[in-house]
Amino acid sequence: MTRHSRLSSSSDGGSDWSSSADDDDEPAPPPAQKSHGLGAWILLMLGVCAVVGTALLVVFLQRKDGGGTAEASTSATLVPTQEAAATAPAMLSTDSPDKYESPPIIDQGDDEATTTPTRNRHTSSSTFGPSAPTGAASTNSSSTSSSGNLPPLVGSQLLVDFSTFAPSSSVSSFLTSHNLEISTDPIGSTPISHTFLASNVDIVDGALRLKVTGQSGKGDIKSAEVSTKEKGILYGRVTTRAKASPVPGVCHGFFLYATDNLEVDIELLSSYYTQGRGDSVKPGLQMTNQALTKGGKASNVVVPYPSDPTEFEWMQYTIEWTKSATIFSFDGKEVGRLTTNVPPSPMAFIWNNWSSGEPNWSAGPPTEDSYLLISAVAGNWTTG
Repeated sequence: MTRHSRLSSSSDGGSDWSSSADDDDEPAPPPAQKSHGLGAWILLMLGVCAVVGTALLVVFLQRKDGGGTAEASTSATLVPTQEAAATAPAMLSTDSPDKYESPPIIDQGDDEATTTPTRNRHTSSSTFGPSAPTGAASTNSSSTSSSGNLPPLVGSQLLVDFSTFAPSSSVSSFLTSHNLEISTDPIGSTPISHTFLASNVDIVDGALRLKVTGQSGKGDIKSAEVSTKEKGILYGRVTTRAKASPVPGVCHGFFLYATDNLEVDIELLSSYYTQGRGDSVKPGLQMTNQALTKGGKASNVVVPYPSDPTEFEWMQYTIEWTKSATIFSFDGKEVGRLTTNVPPSPMAFIWNNWSSGEPNWSAGPPTEDSYLLISAVAGNWTTG
């Protein structure tokens, strides 16, 4: 049987393609049933829908589980435990960059008010006082620890890593770029006066170096001091990473200051690190809120050093000032707290190294050059 195709005319005048057979051929088989092909397509589409539906269900369940895990993780991060909240370092609020936030204050009562020696080490022709904010010196960041085991330093208003100093730059310009300045004041201290000299401030081997010049006579003692340009600090936290001098006869100071009656100190007495002077000077780290009124009693606490400063290791010293307390920390651990004579007015922050020959405080003067080394400083504060 020969099959061929031909074009034939339909009764309605149209044309179509059709198959025909000779009269003597066997009858042509019936055409394929279209219903069978339609059923196959329907089954195929149902199968595809089932596969796609199953895949969508699996993805939905996975996303749901993942969302729950992420939500739980976020909650754990944003809601710290009470212990973590109590020990977390103070930071600036991310919601309100101008508001200083401190850890919870656990008031341990007023420390016994004691009389500290009149040292007159800061009184000068220029008195620190409130001023307009000078702006942040650095963005929020961290500096690395030189010893490898100290807490990182974090600051928004102040963050200076002195290892970033380039010898091609001047010391004064580097300090100015971080909103710091060198003091050049004569101080009428007794029994020997001392003067803060710019030439006694340097940056050497990645550290700010504040020098007290050694001497054998009784002339004016050449000392060194650096302060924040910001004089309007009102509450905050400042940390200093430093190495104390092993040379006796000097006082290292890290402190907030406006006047002799608005002052919060951490002081290291190189003659009395581990040995005191009778009943006059207790050995150890000196922490003081100076009296708020002239002739009043200062608040003072002294603690033995957790580590011996004469070993010349890097250590961290922190003052945190709130409306109700001043809190002092050593290498990230609180070592003192004063709730009396808490200053209510703005101050500057100062770092210095000086001597006046006063046997009941700085002692000295040193017979050889004595250096306070500072590798980094950081601060968070508000202004008033």
